[in-house]
Amino acid sequence: MYKKLLAILGSKCDDDDECQFFFDSATGVLEVEQALHLTYSDVNDADALSPTCELYTSYLAKSVYSQPLSVGIAAILPCFTIYKAVGDFILAQPQVEGNPYQDWINTYGGEEFAQSTARAVEIANRHASLCDDATLEKMNAAFIKASKLEWMFWDSAFNKEEWVI
Repeated sequence: MYKKLLAILGSKCDDDDECQFFFDSATGVLEVEQALHLTYSDVNDADALSPTCELYTSYLAKSVYSQPLSVGIAAILPCFTIYKAVGDFILAQPQVEGNPYQDWINTYGGEEFAQSTARAVEIANRHASLCDDATLEKMNAAFIKASKLEWMFWDSAFNKEEWVI
């Protein structure tokens, strides 16, 4: 789902460089993140998504599909920034030999993802600087809500959240 949302953002961009950034990010999800997910779970099993994950991705989809481009960008930004912060934090800790999550840590704690995150922040800031006060308020609200949902996503994974029924 996330790769599709990035591609949609790219298709909405007027700026060619921003368009290419989101298309490249979608391709990165296909090439890198999907391989990581396959290592840890069956991404083809819809029931494998926790209720919180489904809520989060649904919110992102609603933001990207039905809101102005700038609001959609603000909504997806926490996925970049929080993954980067978590990856950096874990990478800074003593590494355990044979850690099954080392590929994930290297991906999101690495320099390449740092550059992507910086570019996503730059794009969001550019859009924020160009929008009116009402849209800026929507951008802020989308960023805050998506950040909360990102936290809930991590918490649901930590607690191994499952569907109750």
